[in-house]
Amino acid sequence: MRIDSLSLKYYLNSSSSLKNGQYAIFLRVMVNRKKVEISTRQYIDQATEWDGKSQRVNGNNFINSRLGEIEAEIKSIYYELKHCKKPITAFAIKHQFLGRDVTILTLHEYFEKTLNERIETNKESAFSTIQNYRTTYMHLKKFLINFNLRNISLSDVNESVIRKFDIFLMETKLINSKVNTLSRASVNKYHKKLRALFSMAIEDGLITNNPYRKFRIKNQESARTYLTKAELNRIEEHDLGGNQSLKRARDKFLFSVYTGMRFTDADNLMDENVEYDGKKYWINFTQQKTKEPQRIPMLEKAKLIYDKYEFERLVSGYVLPRLSNQKVNAYLKTIADLAEIKKPLTHHVARHTSATTIFLSNGVPLEVVSKQLGHSSIKTTEVYAKITNSMLSNAVDKLDKILK
Repeated sequence: MRIDSLSLKYYLNSSSSLKNGQYAIFLRVMVNRKKVEISTRQYIDQATEWDGKSQRVNGNNFINSRLGEIEAEIKSIYYELKHCKKPITAFAIKHQFLGRDVTILTLHEYFEKTLNERIETNKESAFSTIQNYRTTYMHLKKFLINFNLRNISLSDVNESVIRKFDIFLMETKLINSKVNTLSRASVNKYHKKLRALFSMAIEDGLITNNPYRKFRIKNQESARTYLTKAELNRIEEHDLGGNQSLKRARDKFLFSVYTGMRFTDADNLMDENVEYDGKKYWINFTQQKTKEPQRIPMLEKAKLIYDKYEFERLVSGYVLPRLSNQKVNAYLKTIADLAEIKKPLTHHVARHTSATTIFLSNGVPLEVVSKQLGHSSIKTTEVYAKITNSMLSNAVDKLDKILK
């Protein structure tokens, strides 16, 4: 019983007798490998009465006739949905068969519902992931209003709509920012969240195709700001006017420079996460972003910062001073001015500096750097692997020695 992508199969619920010791007959409806189960409300006394090959009951014309009627009705619903060009899903067929209205959700309604009920309530969702979905939702709402698409249904979103959304994002004006519009990297981030939302809609049986199926997200390498060795030295050696708040913010920054840790991971690091194996200090923690366990060795410069806050560790248990990311970034702007750093300095620059200036420029293999940064794929680390002037100079110096 198969028509195009529709597949029907009757079977006995043999796991238990469901009604007065009888066996229930169920229908499995499958569309594009997604299935639902429907009770036919027909029962037989013994499993031996059932013929699995013909999917009928031996010697019971009444039940067999009813099964034929159900099969014909399901096929009729399938062709009706196809004729009306509505989403053909197992879910939609079941609900129409049972006489229930299949709610046609708009894109706006589904995003809001999924954000509230699935993403924000998921304990495994990282804060940054939730924030990215929220921002995507904000931009999407503006787009739908601007293009008079607020009531567009999920099934009516096609590649053309996605392309309009792409142009809208690229032209979005930013407030209180040094740049006028969103970067391609930011636009791609929002596309990926919306694409994931449509994948959820397919899982929910609300649509059959993802409008992103033929849309290609344009990749564009974003510039990774990092400090050179000379710039890093200026920050480390500056007295910062004796300001203790600036010094504490600098220490949080430098600790990530010499460990490669993200702000949140370093900020949440407890003394119990540090162990000594008799030769070296190690940091053991679970990355908040990826939820993956991480174990990295502590460089001596990171160890000096760790030792510096020994008394505070005994009181609070935290390895580093407690300062918010926003506060640290505000202090870093002042530090950059004092140290005559022309680059925009934020805490995340520490991670880029760690990868480029501390590890790669000193000959540490890419695979080791990838492990140190906690990347799930070495491809992620490769964005840092551009040749710097110092790397090129060192390579030439080594080559000169060999040629001599």
